[in-house]
Amino acid sequence: MDKNLVRCSKCGMINRIEITKLSFGPKCYDCKTPLVFPDRPADLTASGFRAKVELNPGVVLLEFWSPACGHCMRMNPLLDDIAGENYGKLMIFKVNTAYESS
Repeated sequence: MDKNLVRCSKCGMINRIEITKLSFGPKCYDCKTPLVFPDRPADLTASGFRAKVELNPGVVLLEFWSPACGHCMRMNPLLDDIAGENYGKLMIFKVNTAYESS
């Protein structure tokens, strides 16, 4: 059976979970916190980069995009398809690179 490594967001333990069981709400083996594995691209900010990318024991795809970029916007449906086809094997995060002035 295919398995994936998922780090617990609460205690940091790396859990080996069968991909077929990810949609049934697995819990951390150590602290019993529900483990989350997104089935579609998720937004990522600088504050979550370390926890979700650097410390992620699995495979991560990062999409750097801008809402003002037509090519970037056309990639959204493709990324949704890739995330769905690779659920449990790959996490996709989208980083908005548009500069917003305050």
